[in-house]
Amino acid sequence: MVLVTPTSAAVTTPLRSTEMKLLTSLTFLILLYSQALGNTQKPKKVAITQSNVAELRTAIERYRSAYSQYPPLEEAKLLVALNGKIDKTNPNGLPFWSPKKEKKILWWTRSHGVVNSQGRLIDGWGRQFYWSVSDNQQTLRLTSKGKNGVFDTGKAGGDDLYFTLIKPIKQRSIESK
Repeated sequence: MVLVTPTSAAVTTPLRSTEMKLLTSLTFLILLYSQALGNTQKPKKVAITQSNVAELRTAIERYRSAYSQYPPLEEAKLLVALNGKIDKTNPNGLPFWSPKKEKKILWWTRSHGVVNSQGRLIDGWGRQFYWSVSDNQQTLRLTSKGKNGVFDTGKAGGDDLYFTLIKPIKQRSIESK
């Protein structure tokens, strides 16, 4: 009687083929996942920037609702009026905005906030907005430098983000006869 035993090469070959297929599949999934992560970083920071401006806009509308007028739009006066400090712009000291401050957790990570340690409104990249108030005090334009951190005003392919907050003109009532 002849006993036939499989050789070690015959046993490991199918296993290596299965391992290669698994390794190839895992590599493909990792590349796909890393590509997806890379594509979501910019929109995430843009979304944070939009959210920060939306919080400011909501606070301004709360102020208007309480005092029947809009607060001053200059950065320092606006932030004081919204934070609940008693002064001539907020005589009742009502808190309209309690923004979350940005915190550094480790040297490479941070908790995204709405304002920095100086209390100034920041974008998704942690940089302060550029504030521009119109001469008639009716329009506030906030500009974020975007991902590249440089003002790209008027340049094709620029990544700056612009937000305009406008005090609405009082609507006139129309009487019907």
